[in-house]
Amino acid sequence: MRGPTQIAIGDVVVLRHRKHDGTPHWVIPTQFLGQDAHGYWLVRPKGSFISRPGAAAVSASAVLHLVPHEGDYVVEFFDDHHPGDFRVYSDIVAKLAWQELQPTGWEVTSIDMDLDVVQSTTRGLYVDDEDEFAAHQDLLAYSPALIAQTAAEADRVMSLLQAAEGPFDGSAQLWFAEYYRRSAAETD
Repeated sequence: MRGPTQIAIGDVVVLRHRKHDGTPHWVIPTQFLGQDAHGYWLVRPKGSFISRPGAAAVSASAVLHLVPHEGDYVVEFFDDHHPGDFRVYSDIVAKLAWQELQPTGWEVTSIDMDLDVVQSTTRGLYVDDEDEFAAHQDLLAYSPALIAQTAAEADRVMSLLQAAEGPFDGSAQLWFAEYYRRSAAETD
């Protein structure tokens, strides 16, 4: 099992994605919500600022992130409060690692491998950015083993989503409920 053993509810966890050549990609501040058999559940509250070189966004709703105990992916879950059509957005990644930040908090680093497994309300379930993955194989010098590993992980995540297994078994709805319960308690 990968991940910290001493992490507290509410701790800041920064997701920092890079491309294979080391260039920066998305930086996403979150808060630790809890963990279960699937991994570490993080929340990006509504109004949170995220950025990558040349782009930024403010979260229109709360978004859950899962950093799994095992596997080469990181998942975003969106509920019915989200105005867009995404419900699940799984980034296939490499070299996923946790580091403790000083004086407090955590950072999760990974290499974004371009392939994404997405579930949307309008397009259903699909693999996104296959063209980007193909173009970057030469441009960013992916090894044949990394190409095969990335494609296999995308297939595995797609199978889990199709079967509603693993972290796609409805667990996100329970964590959304927990987040909204805690948020309501904090405002009371």
